[in-house]
Amino acid sequence: MRVIDNILEILWKLLGTFGKGAYLLLVRTSKTLTAFWDFLCDIHGLRWFTDRMNIVFREIGNAWNSSLALVFREEISES
Repeated sequence: MRVIDNILEILWKLLGTFGKGAYLLLVRTSKTLTAFWDFLCDIHGLRWFTDRMNIVFREIGNAWNSSLALVFREEISES
């Protein structure tokens, strides 16, 4: 029984390390994509596209922060 406990403890620590690594990768990717999008917004020839996409992104953000989405996320996190 002790051997199984040790194996499960090692697996749990590996899972935690993997989770931290995945989180850091997502944060780094998000910052890189944000910087790239800001660069694209600064190009005058692409302003017609970036301005329209910024409206789309703003609407997605509004939907994500709506009270209905908040209740949905809370219900999922409680499960």
